[in-house]
Amino acid sequence: MRSGHDHTWFVLNQRIIGKEFALSGSEQNPDLTGKSVRGVLGRARTAVPDPVRAFMERGADFVVERDLGALVRGMNERTGEALIDEADLRREIVARDREIRHPFTKDLQVMAVRGARAYLGDRLVRTAAPHRILDPAAGPLIAVRLGILTRKTLGGLETDLSARVLAGRRRRWRGCTRRGRRPGSAGGHARLPLPGGHFLGGCLFSGRAGAGPREGRRLTPGGLRRRRRRDRRPPGARRGGTEAFRPAPSRRVCHPPATAPATAAAPGRCRPPR
Repeated sequence: MRSGHDHTWFVLNQRIIGKEFALSGSEQNPDLTGKSVRGVLGRARTAVPDPVRAFMERGADFVVERDLGALVRGMNERTGEALIDEADLRREIVARDREIRHPFTKDLQVMAVRGARAYLGDRLVRTAAPHRILDPAAGPLIAVRLGILTRKTLGGLETDLSARVLAGRRRRWRGCTRRGRRPGSAGGHARLPLPGGHFLGGCLFSGRAGAGPREGRRLTPGGLRRRRRRDRRPPGARRGGTEAFRPAPSRRVCHPPATAPATAAAPGRCRPPR
């Protein structure tokens, strides 16, 4: 960011992109959306998937070349400026390739790859075997221009925990709520499909939180519930009070004998109420 440019470059080769380059979106993962067991098992191979290969061949931010010099020239042609120096880039890649051969390297990237491959699933599907980037057998070389952007914002609108928009001095803007990035993505209404690349759980939660105050409800861990009306019953009869957990005693109606004085507490004949 301090350089003032809005992009950076990701350099790899075909062997790495075949396993470690994942695309977001259902249309970019036909093996998963098509429920193809054979297609999912095919991810264990080092061959480049068809959606990724389409980006390599026609992507505006992809440069594919056999040697590093041609790769650097293609990177500079994409930006229109000679920002990448071949000698500097070669020095960085050679230093990285040198650490691959070191069994006790402290290079963070190499350590991360080796740590991920300790899990069998990542070893088979998600990570390529450690090798040199400049290895001709693993080529061609690939450079991907990555843009710097910010996602998952609320459009600059400050909200509280109930998704209500706050105006100046953190006062609520009456009647204004924010329910996600755009209609449909946060569960506000279902006219538009959920876009790919969004965190579905967070979108649904923010949409539900925004719908709660508007519908006169409040958000609870169990879901939306109607706001409780003010209970005007005596404390002992209120729901959730301490006396609500005590077993109610059996009520019995006692009739003292007719000969007993009115103030006497003489035992009488008792019967349960009708």
